Amino acid sequence: MRWPAIPDPKGVQSLALLMQLEGTQWWSHVALKTAQFKQLSMLLTHAYRHSVMYREYLDTHNYQPGMQIDMNFRVNIQILKRRTLLERSHDIRSTQCPDGHGQVNEYTLSGSTGVAVSVFRTDLTGLFYLPGFSFSGDLVAFVPYIIKLTDRL
Repeated sequence: MRWPAIPDPKGVQSLALLMQLEGTQWWSHVALKTAQFKQLSMLLTHAYRHSVMYREYLDTHNYQPGMQIDMNFRVNIQILKRRTLLERSHDIRSTQCPDGHGQVNEYTLSGSTGVAVSVFRTDLTGLFYLPGFSFSGDLVAFVPYIIKLTDRL
């Protein structure tokens, strides 16, 4: 066994992300909720500005880019259905990725239905698909983002 372990560049990124996530386990409930709402606000602003479909959807909830997101603003974000992805793939896809997200890669998935769909994710969001990351609960996909929504959101 080599010590210290020297991971490849993708491993370094994963470890850096894990360190940040590990530190949040000690945050207070208020600090964690505040950080989650700030992140959700940035995500919704990006989705509004760069995805035709999400702009239309957020308009129906009186959303304005950059607005304060808190417990008083509840968006009943629907889980993305395969049919919607097939029918509106061009409208869902973000027209611009944030700086630092790296290259956009296309993946084709068939799932249990056997109907192939193409999805896009960036190098950064691809880190969440590496071994060692698992998600539980309800996941909502914002191509190319994935966020976890809790009952308290």
